[in-house]
Amino acid sequence: MSSRKLWISAATGDLLVGLGSLAAHGFTTAAAGSATRNTARFAILFLLTGFAAPGLRKWFPNFTEPASLIRAYMAAQFVHFAFVINLHTAYAARVQIGLPQVVISLLGFSMVAATGFTATAVTQGGIRIHTFLLYINWLILAADYSKHPLWFMRFAAIPVFLALILRWLPRDKTEAAHAAQA
Repeated sequence: MSSRKLWISAATGDLLVGLGSLAAHGFTTAAAGSATRNTARFAILFLLTGFAAPGLRKWFPNFTEPASLIRAYMAAQFVHFAFVINLHTAYAARVQIGLPQVVISLLGFSMVAATGFTATAVTQGGIRIHTFLLYINWLILAADYSKHPLWFMRFAAIPVFLALILRWLPRDKTEAAHAAQA
């Protein structure tokens, strides 16, 4: 699948997840909250797969490029942010947010955009920035799911930590040399 098709599929899939949540639960404040959470969780699948992709390419050499998966994460996350806006505008009378939540949302949006746009960095400095942003995204997930208020949601930390383990799988020397050249 081409990169562009993957990004479009990620965004479309996330939109369907959100609309499906709204349709399944009715167009209520609770349904809008559910749609917002579910779109975030769908987007996270692309982040974790892209994060683990360098290690997965050891076993599956034709596995999708990590940059394409991170850009797909960005596309899906942008759909998630649209559902966040929906929750806090269409249902604003029932769901109030303050300045701290707005700032956190803007920082999150900026971080996701920067992570996606630096995914194809070619300079050493750009690669370092991208790697730093990837690990920040990963740390946020690790911290969030390992201390989640709902105990059963703490199991979501398992794939988060598995992605880290898969990322650090030893690679073939030829693959590592090829990655260093790219």
